[in-house]
Amino acid sequence: MRLLVRGLLLAWAASPAFAGDIDNSWLRGSTSFPADPPTYRRWSGAYGGGQIGLDSHSLQFNDNGNARITTLVEADPILAVARAPILGDLERRDARGLSYGGFVGYNYQIDDTVLGLELNLNGSSINARTSSAKTATGALCPNTAAPCTITVNASNAATGSLNEYGTLRARGGWAYGSFLPYVVVGMAVGWVNSVQTVNVNFYESNNPAAASYSDTAANHGKIAVGFSFGLGVDYAVYQNVFLRGEFEYLQFGDIGHGNSNTTSLLNLNAMSLRTGLGMKF
Repeated sequence: MRLLVRGLLLAWAASPAFAGDIDNSWLRGSTSFPADPPTYRRWSGAYGGGQIGLDSHSLQFNDNGNARITTLVEADPILAVARAPILGDLERRDARGLSYGGFVGYNYQIDDTVLGLELNLNGSSINARTSSAKTATGALCPNTAAPCTITVNASNAATGSLNEYGTLRARGGWAYGSFLPYVVVGMAVGWVNSVQTVNVNFYESNNPAAASYSDTAANHGKIAVGFSFGLGVDYAVYQNVFLRGEFEYLQFGDIGHGNSNTTSLLNLNAMSLRTGLGMKF
């Protein structure tokens, strides 16, 4: 009996130490592990940079010049009899060249989604030229007894350029590693220069001397408003330095008016393929 009591007392004394060695984690729930760090960079905050691009500007002058030529013809008695040939529409012209500029913006990032607003300004010296001309012969010279015919030449020439343009764009992207592919859409504003000149001249078959008349309409720095959209990607080279590649399309629509006081009605759009270097502040 004495031995039994001693055994029970020893067992009771050893039970706390033994219980401490028992793994009872299943009673406390599963073990939590620290979250994996993000696999993408942070793009939040203000940024800015410079860029250079290859631009293609497409211009269409919609004034064929016939109304202005008619005004010139009616001012000369001989031309009023002979009349001028009817000119066709001017052909659309594309011009290509370099552009340069800069950008500033602000990003707001939610997980791997990046939203932002950006101001983009660019300059170029790209000019597009187009023209048309016709000749008409056969009208009889007035007030001459001998046989005489009149030859009338008419021409219409136009030059246009989009020298400066800018966009205010909303931007949405997806951060993946060091890359930030994105899309942009926004409002575009351009400053357009254009000159259009119509000319009409004539000479009589028995008189080598010729008479010539012309009318020029020009606009410098005319403001054109439109829209833009594009695709691009930023690549983080360092923590606060990134490279950029981008394509943007801009549509400005109809610009000006087709009369002698202002430039001819002009339809303009542009495409730009750019590369740039930026810094996140």
